[in-house]
Amino acid sequence: MEIEQLELDLWQSLETATKFPQIAEFCHLCTALELEIAERPVFEQLQVASNVIVQLSQIYAARVEILLSEWERRYNPTEPIVDIDGCIELFVQSQHLDVAELFDPPDTVNYPQKRSYRNTDAGSE
Repeated sequence: MEIEQLELDLWQSLETATKFPQIAEFCHLCTALELEIAERPVFEQLQVASNVIVQLSQIYAARVEILLSEWERRYNPTEPIVDIDGCIELFVQSQHLDVAELFDPPDTVNYPQKRSYRNTDAGSE
């Protein structure tokens, strides 16, 4: 009994990758593309390759969108929504801070006109 490897057609692989972009293997798709266009003339190679590259970019964009939506779902800062009606007294509703006296001019200090200084060097002899 011989074992025969079944190779998926490029177009079937692209169709499957379009339906399930999160499991698409781009290396295998590129290899299938190379095998598909190997025996064709250059003009047909360019046509087929351009169509496949467009489809690959759409599959890649779909995969990125799925990954981003999963990330947003996991790390969304608005979740979870907590019902705080039962513990509302634990939260400060409002607070008033009077800072008006911080902006008042400072009180003037009256220093004496004639100041006397102590001579600290006189006792050190």
